[in-house]
Amino acid sequence: MATPIPGFASQVLIDDNTDSLQVTTGSAQVLAQTRWYYLVSNRTATTNGQSLLYAIKTKLDASLAGTVWQVTLGTGFKIQISHDNVASRTVTFDANLATYLGFASASFAVAASTTVTATNYSLWWWTPDQPINETGPVPFDPTISFGVPSSAGTAQRSSDMTAAYTVNGTQYAATYTFRGVQYYYKIRPQSGYTYYDLETWWSNGPRNGRRCLMWRDRTNATGSTAPSEGTATPWNYIEYQPDETLRGTFPAVPTAPPNLFQHDVVLSFWLTENNESPLSD
Repeated sequence: MATPIPGFASQVLIDDNTDSLQVTTGSAQVLAQTRWYYLVSNRTATTNGQSLLYAIKTKLDASLAGTVWQVTLGTGFKIQISHDNVASRTVTFDANLATYLGFASASFAVAASTTVTATNYSLWWWTPDQPINETGPVPFDPTISFGVPSSAGTAQRSSDMTAAYTVNGTQYAATYTFRGVQYYYKIRPQSGYTYYDLETWWSNGPRNGRRCLMWRDRTNATGSTAPSEGTATPWNYIEYQPDETLRGTFPAVPTAPPNLFQHDVVLSFWLTENNESPLSD
């Protein structure tokens, strides 16, 4: 079996410029700003962490009765939209929302029995197109584990050799290294490869302190408005938040010896307060 390639789905905060959508002749719909989303998650409940693709699907369903929509991450990792109506339907998004999802136009027709695929990746998604090469802070197997434990606190000794300690729980950290990521468009913005790049994902995610879901096998994130989290540990994804290094520093350098077209990418995370537990559906 091939070694899985991960995909990273960002936390999404909706604002007034990214909240509206409508099916032509239907009612205007507004995505809730009172909760945050992940681009693609298993959660359908209307609470933090809901799959944005599922939320969009439910708003399209509500806009015009008689049509059921599907909004998924396709096998090519671009967003796809389809419906079950026998007639063509036109959808209109806020211009920013359409762009961030990867669509070249804010308004487009979806014909009967047709799937419309976004022109670009979503800026809330990044994949290195290759398996993990190294893990840290000390090596661990990412197929069965989610990080390395440490414990915040203190340890002190007095002159008579007695010791005193303070303990503040157990925290987990995880570092993922991808060696020689190619091509340049996977790292920095390039014409013709909109939102394929790490810089865009980092700028709109970890740089702003946004969480992400690391889908261990990116194919498990495809094909559904709310893909399954799996049935048992190890779950299909791990929920992480950026550590201080990832938040503050662009995480790619040219591969050594200097090669300006291939880069080593190091993503360093803290596990969230949810620990290993996946989001409830």
